[in-house]
Amino acid sequence: MDGATGSIRKARRQRDGARGGGAFSFGRLGAALDRLTEVAAALGTVGIVLLLVFINLDVAARALFSQPLVGVPEVASIAIVGIVFLQAAQALVAGKLTRSELLLASLGARSRRCALFVDGVYHFLGAIPFAIVAWLGWDYALQSYRDGTFVGNLGVFTFPTWPVNLLFLAGAVLLVLQFVRIGTERCANALGQGAGAAR
Repeated sequence: MDGATGSIRKARRQRDGARGGGAFSFGRLGAALDRLTEVAAALGTVGIVLLLVFINLDVAARALFSQPLVGVPEVASIAIVGIVFLQAAQALVAGKLTRSELLLASLGARSRRCALFVDGVYHFLGAIPFAIVAWLGWDYALQSYRDGTFVGNLGVFTFPTWPVNLLFLAGAVLLVLQFVRIGTERCANALGQGAGAAR
């Protein structure tokens, strides 16, 4: 995990440097947020491994004993969403979140400051839909806990949905924070470059 997070940090520093970033950062607060993001991504990775193990055991049990493992399809169907959101913030920090670079590349060839500022605005805009998702996810997580919502069949297998909803909510909040953090850094660095050029 240390090697992976180190390479992610290196990739982010290189990306920031290439776009003129690095003059402004959130310091220890940003480092703490990055650490939480890495922990969430690691939990997501553990979730993937566990899913792979149980799905393969389920397949083997069906093939060898004609008896599936109870609950595997139900848990897998809801766990995937939580895993994706746990790792989404890390994908953003590492520059791996899907997006088009065509406009930024075109602007960067003419004005690095302009490209940096537009990139910051992009991150602010990206925070909006996920902030809505996090807001709705909070109500949904509370409701699922109060109502005791579960997947499965009574008397056979049941699994509460609120733990997965809580992981989904945590991932969405981390993603919003990283969008805002990176957007602020990009815009501040773009304005700082402009001020430096004016002097």
